Amino acid sequence: AAGAGADFEHDVLLAGELERVEQATAHAARFDVERDQELKLIISGKTLAPGGLRNPLVLISNYLFDSIPQDAFFIAEGQLFETLITLRTPQKEANPDDPEILSRVEISYHNNLVNGDYYDDPLWNRMLQDYRQRLPGASFLFPAAALQCVQSFLRLSGGRMLLLSADRGYNRDEALLQGEGAPTITVHGSFSMMVDYQIIGEYCRQLGGHALHPAKQAESLNV
Repeated sequence: AAGAGADFEHDVLLAGELERVEQATAHAARFDVERDQELKLIISGKTLAPGGLRNPLVLISNYLFDSIPQDAFFIAEGQLFETLITLRTPQKEANPDDPEILSRVEISYHNNLVNGDYYDDPLWNRMLQDYRQRLPGASFLFPAAALQCVQSFLRLSGGRMLLLSADRGYNRDEALLQGEGAPTITVHGSFSMMVDYQIIGEYCRQLGGHALHPAKQAESLNV
């Protein structure tokens, strides 16, 4: 049943999209950004795997990278530390699946000195060391799952990919020096963290691509 005005327009758009799905001109797939290397289309059952795409790939990522796993680090006096995070609540929780627990979570940190390479990927280690050398002291989040996602789709697309990403985040050293890279969790019906677009952009450049950042630091959404 269609409503009136904007609701009617919305219902028509939804009906049009459903028709495209039924006619197999639009597809859907579930993708685990940390594990999957291919896309299995739900309607047709076909699988899109590396080497199987004829055209370049365009990805639109909206509020994704801020809610998938990241690693936390701390720099002090030229040394790099991994930040281990402990989550506690001030009361015994009867139901560990209760979403209201997020509103009561208390975060504590413990820093361990990093000696040698931290990751298996030499590019990731290079970016860590670049931060260690150029930042006098700062906390920052390393978007490990986001980089895995970029790498997976780059492989799927055969290196022909455009990624447009929008998230709460930053793309300048100044934000890190002002404390915006500290590992904190924002609760708003779900939860999210800040995204370091400097690292994502540098990773794309190291892989032979380009990174385009906004000319000015955004107050909320960084694109």
